[in-house]
Amino acid sequence: MELVKAMENPLSHPKIFNLFLSVVGGGSRSFTTLVREYIRPDNYMSILDLCCGTSNILPYLEYSEYIGIDLNVKNTEHCRKKYADKRNVHFINGDINPFLRSNEKQFDIILFLSGMHHFCDADLISCLRNVQRVLKPEGRLITIDGCLESDLPLIAKLMLKNDRGKYVRIKDAWIEIVSSVMPDIKFSIRRDLNKIPYNHIIFYT
Repeated sequence: MELVKAMENPLSHPKIFNLFLSVVGGGSRSFTTLVREYIRPDNYMSILDLCCGTSNILPYLEYSEYIGIDLNVKNTEHCRKKYADKRNVHFINGDINPFLRSNEKQFDIILFLSGMHHFCDADLISCLRNVQRVLKPEGRLITIDGCLESDLPLIAKLMLKNDRGKYVRIKDAWIEIVSSVMPDIKFSIRRDLNKIPYNHIIFYT
């Protein structure tokens, strides 16, 4: 049964999506791991969060400025209300590629968390090239997405194959497409970030 696809419309609602994450996600432990080991922000850094969703990672970050962008207007409205008391935090409703093409500001850190698997190869390559344009010369890109591998537990395979994103790739395909734009990028495979068996690939510079 295509469990996640059956939930596609409900998962577009921020509260239901957050409830789903609280059941299957890793919660504060996974966010803390991602921030401490890969993002490594400080309070002088500007951060752009692509496909920010409900921006659950924001409370774990330090920054001088944070901008989150998401295509789902319900997400951006939710975030504006949730984080209304935070300074130098902005949320934009829109498509990330036009934003990246037109934006003149450069960022210290660009996050692309659980977003790349929603893009076909051509659109993802275009997006990563646009990311390069708005990333400072010494800036860092950090991404995380589901990753298929042959030795995964059955539940992990079911979750990955039935993800709302249509482009969950195998490890070699992920590496090939991302490194075609950023040949020096590093990657890490993690199976310890969710409460249920799952497989993530993290790219980071």
